[in-house]
Amino acid sequence: MDSRNNLHTDILLPVVHTCFPLHFYDTEDKSFSRFDRTILVNYPDMAGRVAILQVHAKGKPLADDVDLENIAKRVPFSTGAELENIMNEAAILAARGRLKAINQQTLVEAISRVQMGPEKRSHKVTQRDKRMVAIHEAGHAIVGHVLPNCDEVHLITIVPRGQAGGYTLSLPTEEDDLQTYSQLMDFVAMGLGGHAAEQLYLGEFTTGATSDLKKATEVCRRMVTQFGMSEKLGPVYLDGDQEVFVGMEFGQSRGYSEEMAARIDAEVKRLLEECYQKAVDALSANRDRMEKLVEALLKYDTISRREFVTLMETGALPDIQDADTRTTGDVMMQDMADEKKKESSEKSPETADKTADAPENHPDDPHEA
Repeated sequence: MDSRNNLHTDILLPVVHTCFPLHFYDTEDKSFSRFDRTILVNYPDMAGRVAILQVHAKGKPLADDVDLENIAKRVPFSTGAELENIMNEAAILAARGRLKAINQQTLVEAISRVQMGPEKRSHKVTQRDKRMVAIHEAGHAIVGHVLPNCDEVHLITIVPRGQAGGYTLSLPTEEDDLQTYSQLMDFVAMGLGGHAAEQLYLGEFTTGATSDLKKATEVCRRMVTQFGMSEKLGPVYLDGDQEVFVGMEFGQSRGYSEEMAARIDAEVKRLLEECYQKAVDALSANRDRMEKLVEALLKYDTISRREFVTLMETGALPDIQDADTRTTGDVMMQDMADEKKKESSEKSPETADKTADAPENHPDDPHEA
């Protein structure tokens, strides 16, 4: 990629793309004589995701009901490659279903397949396991609904998909670039909600919280070592751990002492315990709602946002049509329809206000003549 030996008059612009962190490369490879500019490509925003979906939709027949903007809303912080996979997976699903075009439901199912893997409807799940998964997912949902800084819960299901026995889908109302201490603490508490629910309602923990514990620990460690959010350690950056290539394996390089490492571990543990207690308190205060949500999941497998919010506000589920035949995709489509109704109802008052302020409604307006 060295252009120094190209002496002809044509301009040669070498471009190198890498998915690896810069510290993986030798210092000489990163010198300014070789690469003069490093450009960081971040996650695409809402408009960027719509544009990327439109690019990968070219050459693929789309049905009239396809709403790429709505699809983009349901995949925040997705990369371009993931969006491409969604469009390709939707095309495969349409072909398998012998459809003439990709419709909205195939796109919705494609999102779940790319993010979580295919549904395992044929997988035999015992009633004992179903109840454990229902309690775990209900714990996530209840804590996420109660705590003020969590994203909105849009779907709760105990249908196995990929490596998961079930999952709770949360989507942000706005995509913030920065997060506060309170937001991160509530996020971790929601992640530990399933673990806390197991202890409260089963009396013991299960092996289903591995990924939740891993993610929660990672977030708390970054709060302490990178974000300066520890009162005991103060505003200091301590993330000195780097993978250094030594021979045939990677070694660890750390920029602080063993004593400081022990203090970091203690502070991470304190944050995790505080978040866990917050989850326990939220579940204990909503025990009746928790029990009804578990029963609903065991009966219907999947609960939409509208049904979940109604249960939390009134203590009872609304009437569910086609409960015996509906799929997770049907529930997600209903959730999208409910979101559209909500958006249109929110826009209606604004339209009414603009109409009231229009010049034709004000005879004394000096511009009317």
